[in-house]
Amino acid sequence: VLVFGAGLLAAVALLGPKPKDDAVKNETYECGLPEQLTGHSKIPIKFYLTAILFILFDIEIIFMYPWAISMQDFISSGDIYDQDKLEMFVNTQVKPFFDFDQMSRLVAGRFYRGMNDEQRAMFQSRLEEMFMVAFTRQVSQHAGPQPQIDFLRPRFKGPDEVEALARVLFPDGSAKRLVFRFHRGERGWRVYDVAANGTSAVLYYRKHFLDRVRRSGPEALLN
Repeated sequence: VLVFGAGLLAAVALLGPKPKDDAVKNETYECGLPEQLTGHSKIPIKFYLTAILFILFDIEIIFMYPWAISMQDFISSGDIYDQDKLEMFVNTQVKPFFDFDQMSRLVAGRFYRGMNDEQRAMFQSRLEEMFMVAFTRQVSQHAGPQPQIDFLRPRFKGPDEVEALARVLFPDGSAKRLVFRFHRGERGWRVYDVAANGTSAVLYYRKHFLDRVRRSGPEALLN
């Protein structure tokens, strides 16, 4: 068998067509463009870091699929009509994904810098409660046939900022575009803002609290 194989290779080398070797054919092919640099050119490390970040977050976003499926399974189970079970699900399966510290900083804006630690904790607790109540209310309105959720390729805004995109297709033919804005902090990647069809939760709450500050002063952030 070895002799037969070696014989075939020798026959092809002797009797087969001879490739034409010229300078143009030996050039490095780069998308049809003439070669500009040598293959040993130094590339800044930031490009490698960007590529690594892209790969890592593509892996991170995989964990949003079971989260979405878990939410759909919970809604389909009928437990959505039980207020206690709904609140428990949101607090254990949804809340840990959010960075309310970063969210409160962005919502309060310049007023955040003037708060002491106790006031910041009070404001964050209030914002967290408002957000989770609104989220729970939205979830409770989606009982029945579940929509199709497609996660799209994330967009990178920097080494610690990423936007994860999702398209929600409802059974009635309507669609909603969701943007989950992630921030990498001490606890890893967490969501600090959610936008639905261009409406940002952070901007909504910032406007809400600023309107209260204009009417009642900065104390309205804590009351």
